[in-house]
Amino acid sequence: MSALIAKKRNRSLPSCWRIIPAPTLSIRISPLVQIHTEALKASTHGYCVAKAGGNDAFFKFSDALFASQAGLTPATSDATLKDAETKAGQDPAKIAACAETAAAKDAIKASLALGEQVGVSSTRPSS
Repeated sequence: MSALIAKKRNRSLPSCWRIIPAPTLSIRISPLVQIHTEALKASTHGYCVAKAGGNDAFFKFSDALFASQAGLTPATSDATLKDAETKAGQDPAKIAACAETAAAKDAIKASLALGEQVGVSSTRPSS
């Protein structure tokens, strides 16, 4: 449920207010599978971290993964993902099992499809 914001409708009538829904931020996982060999794997793990631990866990996982992204290679991604999951307070074995499910893979596919549908053509530039 989104928070509500009271917005003044008319400045000349101070008691006249209306309730409007607060803007909602939606973050979608969209792996760059064309250029990163481990993107899909990392994405399904991220989905499962969020499912198991919520937003806070996902952002801790994401921060840890970005800090060690050089470890996202075919040879070292399992260890890198486990480390990020642990830093997010999650059980790496449970996350890995979740990431192998059709539900996790379908969620990522749906996120990619939504991005294509609305015309996403690039990622946000680094700041």
